[in-house]
Amino acid sequence: MITLNQPYSFTGIGRKNNQEDYLAPAEMTDASRVFVLCDGMGGHERGEVASSTVANSLCSTLSAASARGSVTREIFESALTAAYDALELVESADSERKPGTTLACLAINNNSVLAAHIGDSRIYQIRPSKVEPQNPTAGIIYRSEDHSLVNDLVKAGQITAEQARTHPRRNVITRAMQPRLERRFPATIRTSANVKTGDYFFLCSDGVLEQLTDETLCNILASPSLTDSEKMDAIKAECNRGTRDNFTACLVPIGEASIARATKEAPPYRWPIFILIAICIIAAMGIVSFYAGWFSSKTPESTVIIDSSDVEVDTLLVDTIVIQEFTDSVASAALTDTVTPLPAPSTKDTAVTKPQAADTIKKKPHTPAAETHEHKPAEQSAIATEPEHETSVKPDNEVPPRRKSTPPGQVPERKKQPSEPKPLA
Repeated sequence: MITLNQPYSFTGIGRKNNQEDYLAPAEMTDASRVFVLCDGMGGHERGEVASSTVANSLCSTLSAASARGSVTREIFESALTAAYDALELVESADSERKPGTTLACLAINNNSVLAAHIGDSRIYQIRPSKVEPQNPTAGIIYRSEDHSLVNDLVKAGQITAEQARTHPRRNVITRAMQPRLERRFPATIRTSANVKTGDYFFLCSDGVLEQLTDETLCNILASPSLTDSEKMDAIKAECNRGTRDNFTACLVPIGEASIARATKEAPPYRWPIFILIAICIIAAMGIVSFYAGWFSSKTPESTVIIDSSDVEVDTLLVDTIVIQEFTDSVASAALTDTVTPLPAPSTKDTAVTKPQAADTIKKKPHTPAAETHEHKPAEQSAIATEPEHETSVKPDNEVPPRRKSTPPGQVPERKKQPSEPKPLA
């Protein structure tokens, strides 16, 4: 909550014939929350009308908004539009020069301050605790930038700030509130919660700055031996030393400023984002799994390797087409008369593979010629004349020789056994 001490103000005509500055509200108390200062232009009462019209319109609208709550940027812009409209109503068609006015506005909210200006009327925020003897301007927290020609030249680096104070065109402004404008000039608006107990807000027209420098202003406001009323008298004395223009100023002292800092709300729980991330992860895993399976399916298949020395069998995956072709070739060879019976498998061979199973297909045993024609004595003599065919029978416990592995996709070649001599008819 921001509270105020008693505000103070003064106004002077300078060396002019009429007063074109205007300050609202007319009577200020510590309960006042809106302060508007306008510096009119147009000559012979035209500037006074413009400044008073804008100041009273803005002060009335913003004070009503402040009583209901806070003066926000949107509320101020709406009130500024209403002030422009009011200025259109008082402007007469027979006026030789369009009246106009500058603007400096301050609105004190419970936890923030809004400052807005148009033209070269200025707003200061000064913190006396930061004013240093060697650097008094360190206490300036905020100073509005003039909408003027000399300020543009200073920012462009063409002149210095000291030269701007005495420049022959220092009274030329680049923004002003006037009627019948094709494009109404906007205000420069600043909102801030950087307010502390003991701060001062100072509003003034450009006439005050003819004699008053920033260093002098900071030293006066930081003086602990002066009351707020005496400080304003000291500032007015500086202006009375030879100011030619009208000069008006308003001092707003901050009593207490205990601003409640808004707690940062935790961000909402973003379920859609988490769901999207989960979908992306699942899709990526599916793509990786698909390509991993595709590559693994392209790896060469292994064949069956039988180690007969220790009767261990290493069975790997065999292409089904190779198995089928190999089985068909063995079966066809078994039906021919040129295939000799395979030896009986050893009782130790307990593990067999699919190709081995195909090799062990039972083949029709060939009956020796002697047993087949035992009732034909005439043929015995004929057989006796031929050399007897020797057959070797392997013992049951003999281990068959190691079979060579067959490359994948190739049908194993089977050697034909020498055919037995056919019996004579």
